[in-house]
Amino acid sequence: MQTSIRIASCLVGLAASIGTAGARALDASHARACAQVAATVVAASTAESRDACAAIVRAAAFLAEQGIAVLAPIELHLVDALPPELASPSRVGAYLHEHRRAYVLRRDRWPANSAPFGLPMTRTVHRSAIVHEAVHAIFAQHYGSSQPDVVAHEYLAYVGQLASLPPRLRARALHGVGPSDDDSVRRLNLFVLGMNPDRFAALAWRHWSAPGRGALFVHALLEDGSLPQG
Repeated sequence: MQTSIRIASCLVGLAASIGTAGARALDASHARACAQVAATVVAASTAESRDACAAIVRAAAFLAEQGIAVLAPIELHLVDALPPELASPSRVGAYLHEHRRAYVLRRDRWPANSAPFGLPMTRTVHRSAIVHEAVHAIFAQHYGSSQPDVVAHEYLAYVGQLASLPPRLRARALHGVGPSDDDSVRRLNLFVLGMNPDRFAALAWRHWSAPGRGALFVHALLEDGSLPQG
């Protein structure tokens, strides 16, 4: 198996150069095309597919606001367990950069107390996890390098995830990780991401929301191939 880039967190992971990608997934008969976006969801039920498609549409709308379009179909699997190469007690979602495929655990398969940001595991919160992985999948279509900048990818994925939450729920998510007096990009690094992904997400959101950031920052990111230092 080739070397992989992995960020183990309570919520998500981005992986590159994974050899095999077998999961306890469903067969192709469970694949359903989304009506409003170029995406295929593999899930056990129509209800789960519908929720996943709604989340992918939300991710696509968020990125469209930044001028980033869906260029190729997205493939997302809702699974009972992640591929063995990616499985860990704390990871509940992953995007395989090399295979252009996303996985998210089904909502009833999430480990106890593993919902992001200390929030209850509701359909809305679960959809936000799917948004996160869908942002990875769409952003990767615009990212030239075969070796993604993990921090840059996670920055945008977390911002998209938080943007998908209703304002009151987002406020609860940000409040739960405590105040910050430093939203500088220097704090957005692999150490913070690995040690405290919720903290990283809050810093990313505050950085994104600051005047002069947002879309301009993302386009600078795309041009440079990594998180801009400013």
